[in-house]
Amino acid sequence: MQENNELKKDELNIQELPKENNELNMTELPNEENKDNVQTVESGQPNQPNEKITKIEENINKAVDAVLNPKDRTAEFGLDQIKYSKKYAFLCYIPFLVLYPYFTKRYKDNEYMKFHINQGIDLSVFTLVSFILDNALCNIFEEESTYGSFVPGWVSFFGFLVFTVVVIYSIFGIWTITKNKTMELPLIGKFKYLK
Repeated sequence: MQENNELKKDELNIQELPKENNELNMTELPNEENKDNVQTVESGQPNQPNEKITKIEENINKAVDAVLNPKDRTAEFGLDQIKYSKKYAFLCYIPFLVLYPYFTKRYKDNEYMKFHINQGIDLSVFTLVSFILDNALCNIFEEESTYGSFVPGWVSFFGFLVFTVVVIYSIFGIWTITKNKTMELPLIGKFKYLK
């Protein structure tokens, strides 16, 4: 039994390193000032950011900026245009009701209405394309069973998400009108149909 204890001690103390080798030398670790001078193990070359990654980061930053900071164009329109056309501008942010101000030619000689009709057409086209895509996904992934047909959850979630985005865009457009501001819809408001 004593031999087993001695063997275990010998197994545990196979190799003891001096204490000074176990300590980390903190001066050799890279810090913010010298991180560019640290060389990689594989290539021996200094670390440099990958160009593709930086381009992707720039594109992501632009998209986030477009969503969080939509372009404000309030200064481009006169107060008389805004007061005259405000009630018709509300219709532009309810999908497909934009057709009423468009066909009644409310946009003639009124840049404010042209802007909102363009925004309303953007919203209507986005709504139409999104719901066509959702319907196509429902038809493609629809599965038949003895109890009827059902659609996978992710397809239903996509439809819910699209509906939510359309409602948020509509609320955003109506909110900007009530605050006497003229802001483009994030991401989709850059297209212009009326010039």
